[in-house]
Amino acid sequence: MECKKIIEIIEKICPLSAACPWDNPGLIVGDADAEIYGIVVALDATDEVIDAAIAQKANLLITHHPLIFGKISKINTQDTVGKRLMKLIRSGINCYAVHTNFDVKVMAQLAASMLGLEAPEVLEVTAVTDGIPEGIGRVSDVYESTAKTWIEKLKASFELENVIVYGATDKIVKRVAISPGSGKGMAEHALQKRADLLITGDIGHHDGIDAVEAGLTVVDAGHYGLEYIFIDYMAKYLERECSDVRMVTCKAGVPYKIV
Repeated sequence: MECKKIIEIIEKICPLSAACPWDNPGLIVGDADAEIYGIVVALDATDEVIDAAIAQKANLLITHHPLIFGKISKINTQDTVGKRLMKLIRSGINCYAVHTNFDVKVMAQLAASMLGLEAPEVLEVTAVTDGIPEGIGRVSDVYESTAKTWIEKLKASFELENVIVYGATDKIVKRVAISPGSGKGMAEHALQKRADLLITGDIGHHDGIDAVEAGLTVVDAGHYGLEYIFIDYMAKYLERECSDVRMVTCKAGVPYKIV
């Protein structure tokens, strides 16, 4: 199957038009006309993941996070991203990213469903399509319980060993927000939506303190901790739509250790 056909299948559920303006999804490296015989799905195009794609003799790497984000003026082995780009090109591996367009079209609702949020609304609206709000994260009224109850539910649902909590765990929660990925700036949206608890990732020291002082309990489940669900979802979707192409997932795991 040609690369451009697989891209068409992906963009059927995650059109590039749904991505945030600052984002860089799409074909990062490669030839849209290339015949694809093996796909690896991962969260990031790390050295480990690229090496796995080479070992699997795959020639299409599909990631959630784009390998190129900002301006690049040189591609060489003196730079981490440059080294990865050169390795992909030398190995004949195409690389395609499905980022905030996936967050908007799939990730937010998928995460909310895994957590058991019923009839959630969009946390941060990024667009309105046919009168329907779309965007990042979800927020929903929930049965009255403590923050600790939802933290334990989160850890079980996403198979997390630990999370970071800003605020009291015995706080009574009636409304929960979840926003996979980097949650910097999401506390404001959670407060506007009257959430008592925000579940997200990449919360900094001052962001956490400020959120608690504003009345919000925040759970930092890590960037990988919530977004790794992209891997299985995308792989299973493509297995159904591209049954003649080998499919491999590469779960590198949380990129840090708590010691």
